[in-house]
Amino acid sequence: MAIYARVEQAAREAGVEIDFAAMKRMPNTMDAHRLIHWAGLEGRQTAVKSALMRAFFREGRDIGDAETLVSIAGACGLDEPVIARLLASDADRDDIAARDMDARRKGVNAVPTFLIARQYVVQGAQPPEVWTQVIEELAALPPG
Repeated sequence: MAIYARVEQAAREAGVEIDFAAMKRMPNTMDAHRLIHWAGLEGRQTAVKSALMRAFFREGRDIGDAETLVSIAGACGLDEPVIARLLASDADRDDIAARDMDARRKGVNAVPTFLIARQYVVQGAQPPEVWTQVIEELAALPPG
């Protein structure tokens, strides 16, 4: 609870609304990740990702539920019947699971995780001062 309180406080200070009390359970996000993948194929990935974050963190919706995901997809301009059929299948499940395992093997264990220039990793939500330091350190590296 103390971690959640710190996250809520940091979010509030950054002007981001998070309502942990609205979250009834921690969903399995495999299908949400599949939806993000499909949205990317349609050029709607940013809209879907934003809608998923809003649904979960602000509205307390279950983003592991297929009906919720279909609704979010439709609101973002994706074809709801197509998304419903895809979610009812195993489409891209193995690919998303493989990406997850690859990230874990590479040491990713926090959300968010940022990979910079394909070799530098910054994990977790970071304040602007950390990003300033990261940029300065990267700028000081020799080219190549």
